[in-house]
Amino acid sequence: TLPRNAAEQIGLLRLNTDRYETTYHALKCLYPRLTAGGIFIVDDYGARQGAKQAVDAYLRDQGIAVNLRTIDDAGRWAIKQPLSAALRMAA
Repeated sequence: TLPRNAAEQIGLLRLNTDRYETTYHALKCLYPRLTAGGIFIVDDYGARQGAKQAVDAYLRDQGIAVNLRTIDDAGRWAIKQPLSAALRMAA
């Protein structure tokens, strides 16, 4: 159903996807819709290798620099920075 049923803008994006394919697809469809200052949460980053690899690959492929912060053993979160701030973080 993604991206057809996704909102145009998202303020909170929480993914609970275990596998590489589903995580990457969700990020591809939804992360661009996450507003600057929006919260990104991925539940399985530290628990499922596929989720971690997909998040890392998507961020790398898109040239997105984010500071993933630890929630617990599995969860990570970040605030989506405005484009100019993200570019400064990458430099």
